[in-house]
Amino acid sequence: MSLLQNIQNKPEYVRWRILYGTLAVCMIVVVALWVWTIRGHVFPKKEITVQETVSSPSPFKVLKESGTVVFKDFVGGINKIKGDFGE
Repeated sequence: MSLLQNIQNKPEYVRWRILYGTLAVCMIVVVALWVWTIRGHVFPKKEITVQETVSSPSPFKVLKESGTVVFKDFVGGINKIKGDFGE
């Protein structure tokens, strides 16, 4: 019996508890990652001078560059999958 069939056969109150438990774990992971990524911005290790602030790249430029890399990796993965199936 698969995991999903096992869960579907349980009473409704048990399925709701499983749903809330899974949701809580996912939210804890998301919040932990969020706190981990902004920790350096909120509590910097050194004082930032005005010169360093002006010379740093804009957040939109960083987002665009990282988005481009992610998109290229995604397209490369899709092409690899297509190649594996011989299309």
